[in-house]
Amino acid sequence: MGFPEKEATLIKGDNNGSIAIAKNPELHQCTKHIEVRWHWVHDLIKEGQIMVTKCKGMEQTTDVLTKVLLCPKH
Repeated sequence: MGFPEKEATLIKGDNNGSIAIAKNPELHQCTKHIEVRWHWVHDLIKEGQIMVTKCKGMEQTTDVLTKVLLCPKH
């Protein structure tokens, strides 16, 4: 958009496995199906352009748009 980024873009996720793979994409038995081209996220983390952190389920504001929720959560 033409504005310089002052700090890394924060990406929050609730999946520990995806966060671990993004931070350390070593080839494991469970990740051998992931194509190498998708490991660019790890490169962005190394360059300091993005930061991936854990977000608890209760903090997921996007859930109201993607999941069926109980009345109290609305």
